[in-house]
Amino acid sequence: MSDGILTLLLFGSMLLVVLSGLPITFALGGLAVVFILFLEGPTFLTSIVMNTYAGSTSYLLVAVPLFIFMSSMLEKSGIADDLFEVIQRWVGGLRGGLAVGTVIMSIALAAMVGISAASTAILGLIALPAMLKRGYDKEIALGSIQAGGALGVLIPPSVLMIIIALFGQLSVGRLFIGGIIPGLLLGSLFIIYILVRCTIQPHLGPSIPPAERANWTQRISYSLLLILPVGLILGVMACIFGGIATVTEAAAVGALCSILIPVLYTILGWIFRVAGRNYNRQASVSESASVKAMYNHFLKISEVLSNRFSWQKFKEACYGTLRISCMIMWIIIGAKCFTSVYMLIGAQNIIHDVLIAVPGGAWATLIVMLVILIVMGCFLDPGAITMVTIPIFIPMVDALGFDTLWFGILFVIIMEMGYLTPPFGMNLFVMKGVVPEGITMGDIYRSITPFVALQAVGLIIIMLFPQLATWLPSLMFD
Repeated sequence: MSDGILTLLLFGSMLLVVLSGLPITFALGGLAVVFILFLEGPTFLTSIVMNTYAGSTSYLLVAVPLFIFMSSMLEKSGIADDLFEVIQRWVGGLRGGLAVGTVIMSIALAAMVGISAASTAILGLIALPAMLKRGYDKEIALGSIQAGGALGVLIPPSVLMIIIALFGQLSVGRLFIGGIIPGLLLGSLFIIYILVRCTIQPHLGPSIPPAERANWTQRISYSLLLILPVGLILGVMACIFGGIATVTEAAAVGALCSILIPVLYTILGWIFRVAGRNYNRQASVSESASVKAMYNHFLKISEVLSNRFSWQKFKEACYGTLRISCMIMWIIIGAKCFTSVYMLIGAQNIIHDVLIAVPGGAWATLIVMLVILIVMGCFLDPGAITMVTIPIFIPMVDALGFDTLWFGILFVIIMEMGYLTPPFGMNLFVMKGVVPEGITMGDIYRSITPFVALQAVGLIIIMLFPQLATWLPSLMFD
């Protein structure tokens, strides 16, 4: 049987098995075993084991559970709630302000979480009820949450970028910093769209009534709650970009600090509670309005801070990290098995020859590759797409004369689109799991249409101006 027919059988079987509903890791790994037994016999199975072991024990992969743990601790400690509260107080007075604040929050969460589905779930639980309560159009509310959540894979630290770097032999640090400007660009496009749409149609996103808006004192006091979490994210990124630590080492420091910050907040909460009691005793004697106000202020702060850390939250963060990390590692193992098979049959050479033969030159070939990725994003998990295609596409991009870092950012943007594109966009199903009754899957599908179009616009902009993805890494590293 020719290598071309084997390649068609391999990838066709993969698509059919995945569409059947079998988990992606068993689809990839199981097909690899079947094809190896058919082509080489049982003795060759040891090569799969060796390749898989070598790929899944990479030092770089240690960063994955560490970043996941950091995000889990920040989520469980309620810092995401603080973030939405702060943003709501700053931009809630604008038309569409809560939706704009949701996108801004998603950018900040992307720097904390690094996993699209997790960001979408957090935003859906926190921001969606607030917007619906304020009379926001459900499609604006749903779309801003899902599109904002998808930014989690583009803005560092991104777990998907770590996997791309591993399978494509790219620099994680360069990918991380290369995603900053494109991520901010996409976030800005979302914000501009929301503001323009809600200005033209004010009923879609009404502003908070003046009587309920926060004053400057409240805005600034609540913003102080975010100093430590923001400092943590900036510190981790500075360690990586400044060459102080590797990605894995910086992730370890971030994981440790994600424990210390909630503990410190809890201690501060106790201190404020004691101070509030002292002011309460003074108020009972002096009946001073200013002393009563100070007591209430201390009491509110203590309530916000004192519940940030508990052993139960720590255990939940650990269990969540274990669950997500195991899922990612199993996908990596299945993909490594699959990669071993298509390397064995020479599929990468066949795909290379077919794409090189595309008429129109290097740009036509690149566009065909991107279209293939967009179509795959509608049906497959982005992690699996990364592990199957990156080992083939990165060498081809290099041979065509394009910057592999730039292509890596384009790849991530397309994977971000894949989280939103039906029928199997992951964020669509995550969103369905957190919405209240009355919101249908059709509502969710309709809500993402303009935002997917904006993602496509962002993709074209990065294609036309590669410096948006490459300038900052070259400035930092070169």
